[in-house]
Amino acid sequence: MSGVDVRSHDRLEELIAADVLDGLDEADRVELERGLAAHGACEECDRLLSQYSEAAAGLAMALDPLPLTRGAGERLLTAARGEHPVATPRAPSIVVRRTRRWLATAAVAACLAVISGVVGWSVAPRPRRRFPPRVRTTEL
Repeated sequence: MSGVDVRSHDRLEELIAADVLDGLDEADRVELERGLAAHGACEECDRLLSQYSEAAAGLAMALDPLPLTRGAGERLLTAARGEHPVATPRAPSIVVRRTRRWLATAAVAACLAVISGVVGWSVAPRPRRRFPPRVRTTEL
């Protein structure tokens, strides 16, 4: 981590850009605060803060919001309160549903094949067994 150079706004600009997106760790946040304090009432710093804040706000509004999944609002409120979340049952994913459907179809097909085989075997005509005539041997 490099220190903030009072003569240059390059490092401050990097830190400000990351800060408006909540992307700074604690060490970088301290570096930003020290840099802004060292610059005092600087028009360039104020301009950077204003421009990057507006850009970050514009990013948040650039896309249409997506609807929350079932139970997401309650989980967010629970997390914000610092409570332990209660596990909520989830609906099976589409992959799981497709896999289950495929397995059920395969099981039904296998059962039908076995039943057809048994019925076919039981009703099929069988050739008569013809045994050769028995020859009796008698002792003479």
